[in-house]
Amino acid sequence: MYHTVRYPRCIDLRELYVAVDGQCMPCCDLSLGATGGPWDLFDKKEWHLDHYHFDIIKAKMDNFTNTIGVSKKSPIKKCSKTCNDSWYNDQKYFHLELSTRCTLACPKCPRTNWPKVSPDNVFKKTDMKWEHIEQLVEGLPKGYSWLFQGSLGDPVFHPRVYDIVKLVDSKNQLFNLTTASPARTVKWWEEFYDCYENPSIVRFSVDGLANTTHMYRVGQDFEKVWEAMKLGVKLGKIIHWQFIPFSFNEHQIRAARKMAEDNGIVFKLTKSNRWSGKKDPLRPKNRRLYLKQRGY
Repeated sequence: MYHTVRYPRCIDLRELYVAVDGQCMPCCDLSLGATGGPWDLFDKKEWHLDHYHFDIIKAKMDNFTNTIGVSKKSPIKKCSKTCNDSWYNDQKYFHLELSTRCTLACPKCPRTNWPKVSPDNVFKKTDMKWEHIEQLVEGLPKGYSWLFQGSLGDPVFHPRVYDIVKLVDSKNQLFNLTTASPARTVKWWEEFYDCYENPSIVRFSVDGLANTTHMYRVGQDFEKVWEAMKLGVKLGKIIHWQFIPFSFNEHQIRAARKMAEDNGIVFKLTKSNRWSGKKDPLRPKNRRLYLKQRGY
């Protein structure tokens, strides 16, 4: 019997769900009203964890990779429940949502908007189970890597993130970890970088310079994050700077790109798809910086 508490499947599935490239996941924008919020979708059985067992999820992963191996395309042609766009697999990785925990308060994050949209439901802070991570790492198809990225949390808050990175690296698997580095010290990052040797990527989400990034990444300390990024380069790690253009930072893109290049950091300009319309005060004025794209 499945429950009908109205919160997104990404919360319900956090411990087990693996978002494979090509799938529209976790649909949190839709569920929390960014695109209208048809809450009734999330009362349906197939959108809840207890509709699946872990073995079924693993089987779906195998089927997904086998289909891609033959057709070179995602078996999920489009998601009619959400964006209704076509989806194609162009990168071979599995996306693990490791944790729903974060200390920032980004205004467009579904976790930040939770109390406004669903005041009667408690936001659940949870982490992917270690035994499930072990099984997934053991079963990773050859030629695939990992994306550790959260839509509702930050992967650095998983209580065993060091162990996860060590395990993945010991299997000669690569990962791409995306973080806003909230509440993590430079010392913490020094210990993190010591956990792996293979050429994996750490991608820092910093939307602006010292005088602007906190305007969206509310609670982020630019100088602390910047030191963590430079430390990664110093230790021989591959560091990316993910910069999402907003109205308050679009004039800083050129300076940020040069700052990154001067310090051996790869600069990645990443457009958002979370705009609430033409009058959204955060949307860039330059239309080339907000044209719709798949993903985030």
